[in-house]
Amino acid sequence: MEEQALRRIHRRLVVIITASFALTPIIGYSTAWFFTMIRSEQLASSEAVLLLALTTLVLPTSLYFYFKRYFQPLQEWQIRQTRHAPLPEELDQLLKNFSDNYWLFFLLYALLTPTLQHWIGLYPADQSAFASLSQFILLQLVIAILVGMPGYLYALALIGRLVEHNGFRQVHVSMQAKMLLVGGYIPLLTGTILLKYYWWRTQYLTGEVLLIWASLGLFAFALTILSIRSLKQSLQPVQELISGSGATNYEDMIRRLRPRSTDETGYIIQMLGRLFRRLGDQESHVHAIVDHAAEGIIVVNEQHEIETFNPAAENLFGFSSQEIRGKSLDWLLPDFILPCDETSLPHEELEVEGRHRTGYTIPMSMRISLMHNDDQLYFTCLIADISARKATEQMLLDAEERYRNLVETAHDLVWSMDREGCWTYLNDAVARIYGYSAEEMLFRHFNEFQAPESVQRDQAAMERVLEGQELLE
Repeated sequence: MEEQALRRIHRRLVVIITASFALTPIIGYSTAWFFTMIRSEQLASSEAVLLLALTTLVLPTSLYFYFKRYFQPLQEWQIRQTRHAPLPEELDQLLKNFSDNYWLFFLLYALLTPTLQHWIGLYPADQSAFASLSQFILLQLVIAILVGMPGYLYALALIGRLVEHNGFRQVHVSMQAKMLLVGGYIPLLTGTILLKYYWWRTQYLTGEVLLIWASLGLFAFALTILSIRSLKQSLQPVQELISGSGATNYEDMIRRLRPRSTDETGYIIQMLGRLFRRLGDQESHVHAIVDHAAEGIIVVNEQHEIETFNPAAENLFGFSSQEIRGKSLDWLLPDFILPCDETSLPHEELEVEGRHRTGYTIPMSMRISLMHNDDQLYFTCLIADISARKATEQMLLDAEERYRNLVETAHDLVWSMDREGCWTYLNDAVARIYGYSAEEMLFRHFNEFQAPESVQRDQAAMERVLEGQELLE
């Protein structure tokens, strides 16, 4: 589904660029014909038809294949990669150069097409070739900017949809540049077209008209510059962060991210400040948990290199975090092999031997869990010293061994049975007393081995034992 969406965005991007360029000569020559800069009979000539076919068919087709190949590496890379993989530097530079490549074609059209037109003699007979060429180039340049601007802004919006999947490394087109284009240049170019129309209708330009045109242009630029200044003030906290001017932690970011306007930008910056404050509190909370945890916490990356080594782990192994960070986990746990993926991850507690700074080994328990961060796999190992537990277990084993030796070698019969009266344990003295081996009597009822005269006595003794009374004979 995501691959189809990416292909659709790339296809729409190339089509909108081609359509914008294809409309430029149609609107440009229509405007020139309307202003009588070229006449109908000239447009009907074979040279003009050939030139129009070149500008409306051949050049847009060439442009289509150029930009299709231009965006092909980006499309192929995005389809291969995961959604959160960072954009490579060369592809980011490709997107940054899009504006230059886009407007270069419009500039070439505005310069080359009028030159070819006048070279084959398609210009009014009552004007000199140089004056007509200058006016036609100026007109086509203005038309190219006016017609190409909507396609350019829409193409930037589509590129924004593309970088939504992978992000970008630097600002490609600033908001200030967009505001200057829309608020300053577009009104000025529109006024230039109207001025040209007025000159065509009246055949003269008064000083008052030129003054009004210049005043409106200056007024539009002044308003745009004031708006840009206000926007720049609003974005200054963000600009300081992305310019790498020293904000290295959450506290510094919170201090810098303070709203400087009452519009949406100021509100977003205020929300960012709150977000960083919350992230800072969470980071401090996590650090407090990790630093004061009783268990050793070791975080290992996919290359099995240690990245986090908390104070409990330092006390456990005798190494400082500076000494151990970057080393392989098997350097600390020589006999343990870290699993490669989640499927082979052990879910139970493991017993391993760790290497202490002094050289001796320590018995340890370890639990492993996985976590993902920025498409990277990390292993979190919780490790505890179990030397005391292992020593206690060994003491119990030794005591059990001593007890077993004592019971097995005793001359008196030592036995146990369940509530039903079946033997569950008999020591070696049973062979001397009963004449049977312990294996022959185990799990059989005691009445199989009792003398007939002792049946009542044994039954009464059994009842007293089951009632919890002590029986001494």
